[in-house]
Amino acid sequence: MAKADEKNKKVLTEAQRERRKAVMDTLRSMIFPLVLILIIAVGIVVVVNYQNAPEEEEIIPVHAFAGEESSYVLENDDLKLTMDAATTQFELLVKSTGKVWRSNPEGIDSDALALADEKKRLNATLL
Repeated sequence: MAKADEKNKKVLTEAQRERRKAVMDTLRSMIFPLVLILIIAVGIVVVVNYQNAPEEEEIIPVHAFAGEESSYVLENDDLKLTMDAATTQFELLVKSTGKVWRSNPEGIDSDALALADEKKRLNATLL
């Protein structure tokens, strides 16, 4: 009977070894997927909890004309350039012919055919 008990202990021990080996093989095969899932989970937590540092609002200086609102005139023997400081619209007079070239057409507001948006564009010095 002592031999039978030893044999049972060996069998139990052998069964335990096989079970342990099976468990270890299963754990080894699961290491890579578990590490991958852990990396993805950490990435998600970092992305969800990441907050941008509040940016300071940059104050953009406004560059505007701070002089008088009178007209400016530049001329030579052939040409005369007149610019309105308030609107920056200008006209160029050819002295020899009397021809006047303007930055914006005259009478835009009274044009019955022009659409409202087109009137605004025609009044703008810069588009």
